[in-house]
Order: sequence, then C-alpha cells, then structure tokens
Amino acid sequence: MHRWSLDARRRAKRGEWFPPGSQPALLGTVFHNLALVALTAQVCFVYASGALYKAGGTPWEEGYAVYNPLQTARFGTWPVLGDLVTTWGPMVVAATWGSIILQVAFPLMLLTRPTRLIGLVGILSFHIGIGVLMGLPWFSLTMIAIDSIFIRDRTWARLSAGTKRRWEQAKSDAPPGVRAEA
Repeated sequence: MHRWSLDARRRAKRGEWFPPGSQPALLGTVFHNLALVALTAQVCFVYASGALYKAGGTPWEEGYAVYNPLQTARFGTWPVLGDLVTTWGPMVVAATWGSIILQVAFPLMLLTRPTRLIGLVGILSFHIGIGVLMGLPWFSLTMIAIDSIFIRDRTWARLSAGTKRRWEQAKSDAPPGVRAEA
C-alpha cells in the first residue's frame, strides 16, 4: 500500500514509483502480501490462543473474570464506571463469556464480509472497553491499529473522501470573521 505510506507524496512528486509490471514493483507486491498474511496469522493466533487459554480458567468458566480487574486499584481506573459496569451480575457474565466467544470466533468471522463487519465492530468495542475501563489506552490503540488491516482499501478511500468533504463543508460554513484552519 505505497499510497498510504508517510512518504507517498514525496515519492510521487519525484517520480520514484516503479512502472507497473516491472520486477521491483512485482517483488514489492509479493513482500507486501506476505507481510499481510504473516500479520493476519499472528493476529488470529493471538486472539484464538488467548480465548482458549481464558476458557480453561475458573474465573472465566464461572463468568466473573471481568469483575475482578475492574474492582482493583491497579486496573479499576474509574471506580464509578467500574461499579456501574459490574453492578448487574448477568452483564458481567455476558461480558466475560462474550469476550471469549468473540476472540475465538474472530478468525472465522474474517472469512465473509458481513461477519467481518460484525467481528471488527465487536473487537473495536472490546478494545475500547479495555482502554477505558481498565486504563490501558496504549495497548488498546495498538490492537485497534493492528486490527485495521482487515478493513478494505475501498472503505479507507471512502472514509478519507468523506472526511475531506466534511472538512471542506465545515470551512465553507464557518461564520464570517472566523478563520478556518487548514
């Protein structure tokens, strides 16, 4: 994905891109695809093995594993929010078992587009929950960034175009005398 690299504009201006079909371009595509396959395999292994490991533990089997970290000083960064989430027992059980089911099913959900969307929304929610409730934002942001490889190029292009369009619209809708920063 050379168009998403940090130096894509610089290379495009200098004309440094290899002509399509040339040997270096083909080799770069092969290495890029192999890296994506390796990263995909690693992500799938991490989620599936983590879920299977959790499933063997007593707190996860009995459905209270989510409760414990949210009630400790180390991970319960916002006690009021942790108490709100863990007050209702069935919700704790659903979150505990749901996280195992989501993680073990995530590799299989990547196989078709509808289930991929469900899986990506689920895993995004999972990591946002970890980041907010347990105070682990850097871990969560890292995993969200890694999981973003499963989003198609067309979706990124639509998101970029929509953001650009809304930005231009917001600049044109700015009241007189207010300068929109570019």
